[in-house]
Amino acid sequence: MQFLIGTGKSQIICFKKNIGMMGYGMSSNTVQDTSTEISARSLWIEDNSKNVFVYTCAEICFVTPAIRREVLSRITSELDPDFDPAYLMLSAQHTHSAPGGYSEYALYNFTIPGFHQEVFDGIVNGIFESIKQAYSSLEPGTMDLVEHQIESESAIAWNRSLDAYNKNPENTEVGQEDTHLAIDNRMRMLRIFRNDIPCGQVNWFGVHATCIGKTNHLVSSDNKGYASKHFENEGREMGIFAQGLAGDVSPYYHGPGDVAKRRKVQGKDEHEYARINGVKQAEEAEKAFKSNKREVLEGEIDAELVYCDFSDIQVDKEFSNGDSNAKTGPACHGVSFFNGTRIDGRGLSNALNATAKLLSVAVKFGHSCAIPFKTSDRKTDWKEKYRIQGKKKIMMDASEHRILGTTNLKGLLLPGFADPTIAEIKLEHDREAISEHQWVPHVLPLQIVLLGKLAFIGCPGEYTVTAGKRLERTILGVLRERGVETVIMCPYSNAYMGYVTTFEEYQLQNYEGGHTVYGQWTLGAFQTKYKELAQAMLITKDKRQIDRDTKPVIFSEMEIQKRTY
Repeated sequence: MQFLIGTGKSQIICFKKNIGMMGYGMSSNTVQDTSTEISARSLWIEDNSKNVFVYTCAEICFVTPAIRREVLSRITSELDPDFDPAYLMLSAQHTHSAPGGYSEYALYNFTIPGFHQEVFDGIVNGIFESIKQAYSSLEPGTMDLVEHQIESESAIAWNRSLDAYNKNPENTEVGQEDTHLAIDNRMRMLRIFRNDIPCGQVNWFGVHATCIGKTNHLVSSDNKGYASKHFENEGREMGIFAQGLAGDVSPYYHGPGDVAKRRKVQGKDEHEYARINGVKQAEEAEKAFKSNKREVLEGEIDAELVYCDFSDIQVDKEFSNGDSNAKTGPACHGVSFFNGTRIDGRGLSNALNATAKLLSVAVKFGHSCAIPFKTSDRKTDWKEKYRIQGKKKIMMDASEHRILGTTNLKGLLLPGFADPTIAEIKLEHDREAISEHQWVPHVLPLQIVLLGKLAFIGCPGEYTVTAGKRLERTILGVLRERGVETVIMCPYSNAYMGYVTTFEEYQLQNYEGGHTVYGQWTLGAFQTKYKELAQAMLITKDKRQIDRDTKPVIFSEMEIQKRTY
């Protein structure tokens, strides 16, 4: 079976000097110059029944609902008025060295600071132009899937949260000297053929694009971007290096003998390390690309996308160890989120971290003492919040606009002079710029795209290795009935809200657990809702019972303007 396949690449022009980069959450991590350009790469795939799948991977930190909305508007107005939104998957390769200021949600504006329309427009234009090129270059072609195993000695990726990884009962315990064994070493590759000759590919492999650290001031596509450039320099039509299960995976070795090596790699050295790591990924991709194994993909394209409110999802007992009262709640960030990771970048200073922990414990104690004197609704809200968030030391309640328990952010005990981000939060609070909507998204897009025996799972946020594999098994267990043999997780797609850990990993409250914002049963909620969506796709499209009414919020121009600089 032949498809019509088009590829496109466009530069993302969004350079703006002195604004913050998106990823590390450090106000000092600002744009001053450019090391490498950043780009968007797209595939337009059309089957014999005129069903279309458009896939984009952009060299930015993450995709936002507003970016997806604007790109979709451009597609329907300029390319295909009948285009079905469910067939569009926009993802990011998660570089931490590209400009920020393009999210409408307040949390992602604090360290930039503010919203920057020029950056937003530049990203939308770059993504759409790559899609337009793909649409304009459609030619007959075929595709297949190669699954390549990256050997442990490749020195590309290491698990950065090994104590949490080892808490999962399905994992064989890994020692600190073998953190390279606690990753997902599969590189899944979709190869594109013209006249039976491979001409391009997109692969999914999980490792953070954080070779370049938080002291950097040069825009860069980091390791994934270097990998794409190296692969395409061999004369290939397209080389997309997308993310896989990267939530707890670092591009830096850590373990016996590291002596804090991460902190010693800075400046030109870290850019060179990004290149080296990217070239290694490209070399692994070459092995897959040159594989003689050939099984042409066949079948029609089918897709569904549904929005779910993750502030209130009842988790199926199948995914909660039998707990019939497991559910999610409004987003809360733990102190460990603001503290960052030792390997890929610390956040709060030691003094601020210790202070925040003490204050979070004091706030929880104060709430427990005050509960008997509150209204019944407030009693329920507080009890549920602490039950759902479990062991998390809550620093930020992104739903109620609270930091360390108070909505009076101007009077926050943490002083503005101690941290520029705290100063910005107080300023935006004073301007009434952050009170209209929740600070992170709660309504999230869940997407499944079927292409023959493949299922592509467009999922927001970052998944640890074990959390992603559990979700993958859940979906595959349903879709086998439709002939699906392989499920490919596509994180950082369509929206972003933080991390997803397993229940066991969450209890340690490492960085990843502190950034799993909807509580300790977040993964179970994703399993519950993706299983429902997969089950719906077992029947014909016209008979599917899918929620078409729930939609992400749209911010008012007034609120965005209040934090536009």
